[in-house]
Amino acid sequence: MSLRLGTQCLVVGSSSSAAIEILKTHDRILSGRHVPNAIPAKRSDPDKIPMGWTSECHNEWRYLRTLCRTELFSGKVLESQAYMREKKVMELVEFLRSKEGQVVNIGELVFATVLNMLSIVLICKDMVNFEKEIEDGGIKNLIRGLMEVVSAPNVADFYPVLGKLDL
Repeated sequence: MSLRLGTQCLVVGSSSSAAIEILKTHDRILSGRHVPNAIPAKRSDPDKIPMGWTSECHNEWRYLRTLCRTELFSGKVLESQAYMREKKVMELVEFLRSKEGQVVNIGELVFATVLNMLSIVLICKDMVNFEKEIEDGGIKNLIRGLMEVVSAPNVADFYPVLGKLDL
């Protein structure tokens, strides 16, 4: 089924078999992605390739995507880093043990643990401190706010002619 939202045409696979067929047959055509008009990355310097929200899927972007898939997030690499994830879970358990008898927000702590697991893979450093996260929920609130802004629809996503008006 296809759906038109403004000038954007969306293809919807209404069943898993339809989605598989669409992706098998039209993988190259559909390998591009929609970047919300509110947050596109501009390629200002030819030596710097934005990975996140670039609207073009050029060869350098595909190369970086392949590099991430094979070197950062492949099954073998993730399996080799299992001890780091186990270490982060043990840190969470130890922290919870130290807070025995006190009320803690498990959701905040699990979020911090998962974020730390991801940051270890990407930048080899913890991004969140459990104590500070419990006090103010800083990083979770920051990321939640960022996700709300990024996910809010922009009129220019559906009607590109209005993009210059920055609605």
